[in-house]
Amino acid sequence: RKYHRESPLGSLCADAMRERARADVAFTNAGGLRADLPQGDLDRGHVLDAFPFLNDLVTLELGGPALKAVLEQGFSLEAGMVQVSGLRARYDPARPVRGRLVDVEVNGVPVRDDQTYRVATNSFLAEGGDGYAGFTQGRVIERGVVLSEVIADHVRAVRVVTPPPPGRLVAVNA
Repeated sequence: RKYHRESPLGSLCADAMRERARADVAFTNAGGLRADLPQGDLDRGHVLDAFPFLNDLVTLELGGPALKAVLEQGFSLEAGMVQVSGLRARYDPARPVRGRLVDVEVNGVPVRDDQTYRVATNSFLAEGGDGYAGFTQGRVIERGVVLSEVIADHVRAVRVVTPPPPGRLVAVNA
């Protein structure tokens, strides 16, 4: 896990959330990742160590400007780097806070301000936690199971967990 940059554990978590919610994109917060998953066999205790909070999976509809606001909050690093799935964003850490996002694509297509996206996140962020007010602009369409269950189900389904490839959050001019 990493706090101020893209994290393999954060990407794994966001992938599991996006898959479960059948969402276009997923976001989770770096502060919600509390322990690394060890190499070798995993059990429920390892998952609970890594994801100890009783956050539910929340699926919502979010407009392009709100999606960009979520990324800008993550790039501020005020509460760690936002962790993502289903998108690729480039940001410039030398720019002023709230102006660091260079561009963002969902499924290889630039995010449009007039588009609505199906977004998965955890209940803490959905309620604006860690300064992620962009989520509160969305419309909740479903509240799911506890996040640790989403991760445990994902681990059981894939059987062998491998770190997702990096490159979802790309710093330019760094």
